[in-house]
Amino acid sequence: MILTISFAIALIIAVCFIIFTYVMPTEKKDARFERINDVEGVLHSENESIRTYNVGSTYIGDNLEVYFYNNSTSLLITDVIYQKRSLFMMDNPNKTYREKADWALAFAKKNANAGRILMNDALELENVILRVDDINRYLEERKIRILPNDDYEWI
Repeated sequence: MILTISFAIALIIAVCFIIFTYVMPTEKKDARFERINDVEGVLHSENESIRTYNVGSTYIGDNLEVYFYNNSTSLLITDVIYQKRSLFMMDNPNKTYREKADWALAFAKKNANAGRILMNDALELENVILRVDDINRYLEERKIRILPNDDYEWI
């Protein structure tokens, strides 16, 4: 009887150890979200900082405007505007958002090489596209989540 009780207590302690060590999510130390403006923010942790985007648009230089949409499970670039024209509408409508973003980037780089926009603006567009890919990967891997107020947090 004493052996059975001792075994039961040891089993409970082992299960609790496993739950608290492996199953329960752990918070990242020093994790915080910093809002830059209505659309942009930065999610910080002790190891990294991620630039984030919410529903709305942001300007890159004087000629490019990038529109974003999130549905709490993914973040999309919905359009890139150049001189008040939609680059996504200029491309094939049957392509995915990522294919359209790649096309918009190629368009921006071509115009940068022609001197119509700054190369830094085209490179910043490329960085925004890559950041959106990173955010979507983190969302898919359940490392971060988008809160109802459009802030981000580490899971």
